Amino acid sequence: MKQGPLVTIKCVAYNEADYIRRTLDGFVMQKTNFPFIALVHDDASTDGTDAIIREYAARYPDIIKGLYEEPGNNLFSRHILDEQMNEWVFETGCKYIAICQGDDWWIDPYKLQKQVDYMEAHPECALCYTNCHTADSKGGITTKNLLSQIKRPITFREHLFNAGYIAPPTWVYRKDISEEIGSYDNYTDDNFALALDLFQQGEVYFMDEPTAVYTVRTGSVATQTNEWKHWEYVKGIGETQLLMARKYHCSQEDVQKLKFQIFTEHMQMAVTVNDEHFIAQAMEFFEANGFMMHWFLEECKLYTKYKKQYEQIRTSNAYRLGKVLLKPFKWLKR
Repeated sequence: MKQGPLVTIKCVAYNEADYIRRTLDGFVMQKTNFPFIALVHDDASTDGTDAIIREYAARYPDIIKGLYEEPGNNLFSRHILDEQMNEWVFETGCKYIAICQGDDWWIDPYKLQKQVDYMEAHPECALCYTNCHTADSKGGITTKNLLSQIKRPITFREHLFNAGYIAPPTWVYRKDISEEIGSYDNYTDDNFALALDLFQQGEVYFMDEPTAVYTVRTGSVATQTNEWKHWEYVKGIGETQLLMARKYHCSQEDVQKLKFQIFTEHMQMAVTVNDEHFIAQAMEFFEANGFMMHWFLEECKLYTKYKKQYEQIRTSNAYRLGKVLLKPFKWLKR
């Protein structure tokens, strides 16, 4: 009887024809002493991403399993993507789940083997992740060993407060825990919420070697150039922090600290986009806890006013003309 996969790779792609080949190459190059498969879901792309996945599925039928949505049936937009992907993953009967989205890629052919070896030797481990590089939209490496340069969380509380990046393209985690937790379609950042749950369920182990590249694309969920959409993402992270704090019965002191952090760190952006509801919530919280923060709100408004004035000047014809006229003087200075 054919043995089922020990690891199932969960990969979602949407309009990533420029990236998906290197993602799939990273899967098929893996060298392991156990079976694994990659469930590659095309979420109704319109740029030919599905055709590339079909090509790889035909060439590597034992590894690449394509899943395709009809045009107009985008699961992400319907908020059922994570639930459906989990259902497909659980049906494979795997023990571990790996993640890699359609614009990220793996660079170590022994990535899965190294992580599974550790997790098999440490059954208390809920999540194993590694270092990573970052790349721009053209594939150029912009940062090497990103996680060596930022503070990595050691505990649930640290990740809850810091809400940092811990490289989902490098993750391998236990499927049985994921089944108990459920889906994350209602969260702004499903990986952040999943990581918090995994921190609560067992050891989270960091392997300090780069195995993947994370692509930073302008306009993605976390890097929106549209101010309001970016604000919705930032505000959603704060809401997730508070939901998780309540879910795991954090102390009232920690909840209050978290609220103070969220309201102070996000106030400037709330003023910029004029989110009156968030501002009112923040001021109500400050007043109820004895913080005299009206001066803070006024400073945020003043900063927003001056920033808009600066942007108007910087984009004016007079400013552009001035830059042209000053070019010869820069040459003389050199």
